[in-house]
Amino acid sequence: MAWQYDNWIILQLVISIPPMILFIYYWIVPESVRWLLAKNRNTEAIKILKKAAEVNKSTISESTMKSFNELEQNDGKKINEMSDKKEMIDAVIKMMTSKVMMMRVIILLYNFAVNALVYFGLSLNSVSLSGNKYLNFILVSLVEIPGYYLGYISIEKFGRVFGFAGSMFLCGVTCILCGYSHSIWLQISLFLIGKLGITCSFSIIFVHATEMMPTLIRSSCVGFFSTMCRIGALLSPFAPFLAKYYEPLPYIVFGATALFGGLIYLSLPETLNKKLPNTVEDAIKIDFNIESSEECEIPLQEKKFETF
Repeated sequence: MAWQYDNWIILQLVISIPPMILFIYYWIVPESVRWLLAKNRNTEAIKILKKAAEVNKSTISESTMKSFNELEQNDGKKINEMSDKKEMIDAVIKMMTSKVMMMRVIILLYNFAVNALVYFGLSLNSVSLSGNKYLNFILVSLVEIPGYYLGYISIEKFGRVFGFAGSMFLCGVTCILCGYSHSIWLQISLFLIGKLGITCSFSIIFVHATEMMPTLIRSSCVGFFSTMCRIGALLSPFAPFLAKYYEPLPYIVFGATALFGGLIYLSLPETLNKKLPNTVEDAIKIDFNIESSEECEIPLQEKKFETF
C-alpha cells in the first residue's frame, strides 16, 4: 500500500476501513461453551451445542441430552454461590502461591515479549536489507502465510511444546547467520526463514498459553500475556539502532533471545490431547499427566464444529 499511496492519510484509511467488517463477528461467532458452563449459564451453552450438532449433521446421544436437561433445570443455581470477582481473586491467589504455575507464567511472559520483539523487529528491520525496501517488506509479509499454516501443522503433528521450540530455534539460528551473511540473496533468504519461524511460534504460543490456564481466569491471563507482547513490540523499533555499535548486533539480539526462549519453553507441559483445566489445580496436574477434575470432560482434541 505504501508503494502505491505516498500520502499517509490515504494510506491510513485504506488499511483501517476493511477491518471494520470484523464487527459483525459479535453476532456471528458464538460464546465459548466451556466458559458458559463455568459461569453456570447452562441454557445458553446447551443451545450452542445443539446448533453445532445441527450444523455438523450429527446427533446428540440420549445420555448426553439427559445431562443437558438436568443442567438446564439447574440453570443459574449454585450450591455455594460466590461472586465472580471473589472467584477470580481466589484463582489468582492460588496461581501466585503455586511455584509450578508461577514458573510457567514467567516462561510464557518472557516468550511473549521475545516473540513480539523479534516479530516486529524483523518487520521493521526489513527496510534495511539491500534492494527495494517495499519489495522486501512485501516478501517479509507474504512469508507469514505459510508461517501460520506451518504453525497449525506443527502443533497437530509434533505438539505445542516441540512445535514452538522448533520454530524459535529455526528463527534464532537463521537470525544470527543473517547478521554475518555478506551475500544479498543469502541474507534475504535467511531473513525470510527467520520471519517464517517467528510467525510460526507466534501462532502457537497463544494456543498453548490458553490451554494451560484455568477457565475462570483464562481470558485475563491471555490479556496479561498480550500486554507483555506490547512491551516487546515497544522495544522492537530500537533494535536496529544497535547496528551503530556492531552491525550484526540486532540480529544477534533477535537470535539469542529466540534461542533462549525456545530452550526454556521445553520445560512447559504438553497440552495436546489433554483436557482443558477448569481450576488452578487442574492446570497444575497437566504437568504430571493426572486426570483433571470431573468438570473438565471436554478434551482438547475433539470434533471441530463449523463456524455458524
